[in-house]
Amino acid sequence: VQADGVYALTADYSSASGGAFRFFIDGEDVSGSLPVEATGSWADFVETELLHLPLKGGRHIMRAMIDQTGMNVRSYRFDLVKGQAMPTEVSAGDDRVVRLPETSIALTATAATYGGAQVASFAWSQADANSPVTLRDADKATVQVSGLQAGTYVFEVRVQDTGGGLATDRVTVTVIPGNFAPIVKLNVGSVTLTAGQLGASLELDGSASYDPDGTIAAYRWEQVDHHNRLQLTDAGQGKVAVSGFEGDKLYVLQLTVTDNEGTTASGQVRIYTEMPSGSAVPEFNRLSVYPNPFADRLCVNLPRQEKSGTVKLYSATGVLMIQQSVDGYSPLVLNTSRLPRGYYILSCEGFDGQRCSEVVVK
Repeated sequence: VQADGVYALTADYSSASGGAFRFFIDGEDVSGSLPVEATGSWADFVETELLHLPLKGGRHIMRAMIDQTGMNVRSYRFDLVKGQAMPTEVSAGDDRVVRLPETSIALTATAATYGGAQVASFAWSQADANSPVTLRDADKATVQVSGLQAGTYVFEVRVQDTGGGLATDRVTVTVIPGNFAPIVKLNVGSVTLTAGQLGASLELDGSASYDPDGTIAAYRWEQVDHHNRLQLTDAGQGKVAVSGFEGDKLYVLQLTVTDNEGTTASGQVRIYTEMPSGSAVPEFNRLSVYPNPFADRLCVNLPRQEKSGTVKLYSATGVLMIQQSVDGYSPLVLNTSRLPRGYYILSCEGFDGQRCSEVVVK
C-alpha cells in the first residue's frame, strides 16, 4: 500500500450459482462472510466491488477464503477511494499485570486521526462484571485506576474526533497475588525401617521442590517429634541424611523451603521403625491400648497394677492433644471424638519416671 487511506476491494469472479467471500488482512477478519450473486455461467467473469478497507501505507498480507463453493476468481484489485479519510484509531495499550499489594495502575490511550480531524474527547469506563473501581481523569488520555483486587478487569476507552468519528479499544488488567508460595516435593511421604536398617543412614530428598513464580532460596530440615534426637547431615540442603534411629518409634522429619521473596512452605516425612527381634521389653512397656485403630474413644491400661501415672497423647508432629492421670486398677478411657484422622503417639509415664509409648491410629 503506497499511502494511508480507504481502499475499495474489487474481485473479478465468475459463478454459476453464487457464493461468498471472506477476507483477512494481517490475520484479522475484516469482512465477515460476503455473499455474491451468480454471474450466469463459469465463463462469465464480472468485476464487483466488495468492501471498503482502511489501510495504512506499507506491506500487508491478505488472505481470501471462499466461504461458499461455486466461484472462480481471476483477480483482486485495490483502489484508493478519493475524498474518504481514514477513520480515527485508538489503542488502550497492551494488557497489563498488577501484583498485590499494589492496587492501582495508570492506563494510557493513544489515538491517531486522519483527514484533518482532531481528537475531541476521551472516555474511559470499566467494562467487566467486577465490583466498581475508581477511575480518576476518565476523560483524559491517561486514566488513574485504583481499588483493584485479585482478579481480571477490562477497561474500555472511547475516542471521538472533530469529524464525528468514533473509535474504541479495550485493555485487560490482571491482578495477581503478591507472591505464590513455593511447592514442596518430597521423594517419599512415609518410610518403614526394619530392625536391620536402624543402624543405617536414610536419605530424604526434597530437591524437586520449586517456586511457581520465583526460585527456592533455602532449605531447612528438622525433626518435629518428641523422640530421641536424630542426626541430620546437610539439614540446610535439598537432600538430608538421617541416622540414629531407635526401634518401635514414629519419627517425623519436616522440610521447610523458602522462596526468593521470603515465603515458606513445609512438608513432612513419617518414619516408622520396627522393634529389633529378641529385644527385651521392659515390664513397664507392656502397655495395653485398645482398640487400635480407634474411633471416638481409646482405652489405656497401665502395665503395673499397683502404680499410677500420666497418659499423654501427641499428634505425629509432637503437639500435645490430650493429657490425663490414670491408676492401675481401672482402664482410662480417652475421648477422641474430636481428633482428626491420622497417627498419634500415646505416651505413659509412671510415678517412678519410667516411660513407654505406643503408636496408635484413628
